[in-house]
Amino acid sequence: MKKYQVKITRPGFIYIVITILISVAAINTGNNLLYIISSLLLALMALSGLASLINLSFMDISMEPSGEIFAGLPSRFNLTIKKRLAGSFFLTLETPFGSVALPYLRGRSGRSCWLKFPARGEMILNSLRIHSGFPMGFFRRSRQVHLGLQLMVYPRPLPCTMPLPAGGSRGIEKPSDSFFGELGDEIKELRSYRPADPLKWVEWKATARRGRMVVREFYQLEGDTLILDLKRKTEPWERRISEACHLVLEGERRRLMVGLKLPNREIQPGRGERHRRTLLEALALA
Repeated sequence: MKKYQVKITRPGFIYIVITILISVAAINTGNNLLYIISSLLLALMALSGLASLINLSFMDISMEPSGEIFAGLPSRFNLTIKKRLAGSFFLTLETPFGSVALPYLRGRSGRSCWLKFPARGEMILNSLRIHSGFPMGFFRRSRQVHLGLQLMVYPRPLPCTMPLPAGGSRGIEKPSDSFFGELGDEIKELRSYRPADPLKWVEWKATARRGRMVVREFYQLEGDTLILDLKRKTEPWERRISEACHLVLEGERRRLMVGLKLPNREIQPGRGERHRRTLLEALALA
């Protein structure tokens, strides 16, 4: 695809036809007024092209994801845009996975856009295109901006209806009664609220005293383990991968030790953000 493209819009075709007709009439009749009108129309077209070129130029754009990316779900990306000269009007930033409209841009600014990736796996977002019909709308010009953004798209999590295995427990702790395990009864400490914490953990009295959200931290059951066995690649494979992704996220939320068995890889049970990313990446590439 060309780095810079120009497309004539329907009003642009009409404008060009009118300009040609007036120019031909001026040549055939020698009418000075028609010459002046023809010159003005051509000058307006030239100035429009120059303004459009400046509108799309002198701009630096970078993009990065603001969180995890799951196939088939809108993912938020942070755009950092710097306009080095004048301002830009009525821009549309377009990628194969979504677009965002920017009515006005001047100086340095940060914006957000939402992109949706159709499939899991490694993705490379090489570039985006900036479109604009500014200033007259007779021509729609676009310019390509290089990004070179490498992304890992995780499988789309789908709820699993089958019962989940739960391991036993060690010491004096009881086995979990639920499929995912459960929190212990003893409170370990109070800590600040995190976005992923359920509201039922909130300690409202302490929240009122401290003036900020405080939640109860519980001791964890040591023995609850969830092993996802996908060693046999059977159909429907994509749905099984999506269900396994859901179980990884749910297991992490419920403080389970989660392990994974794939046809060409085995990951031992573990906890934590890093372990979760390892499991999700393995499912994305399975």
